[in-house]
Amino acid sequence: MEYIIEFKSTALKDLQKVNTIDSKKLLTKIAALKDGIKGDVMEFKPQIIKKNGENEFVVLPYGDYLKMMQALEDYEDLIDLRKAKKETVNEPGVPFKDVEDIINSKTKM
Repeated sequence: MEYIIEFKSTALKDLQKVNTIDSKKLLTKIAALKDGIKGDVMEFKPQIIKKNGENEFVVLPYGDYLKMMQALEDYEDLIDLRKAKKETVNEPGVPFKDVEDIINSKTKM
């Protein structure tokens, strides 16, 4: 299945306001999603600490904590994206390749 990624004009304007390095990082992540590259599967190695026989605390290795925090940030971004998509449903889209060209030309200036 081929996925077509387009940006609404308001999203493109917002992307152009972001510094070039961040906008390029975002485009790289989007391209990776388009190409079917998936992130790491989250497998945690928690340690459960009990108090009076009941689960009381969870201790995670720091790397697992960082993965969890990144997943939460990605989820929050997804919620924001879905909200923005609903708000701009009737706007025409700008093809992903055109957005890449616009951002890359911004770098050359």
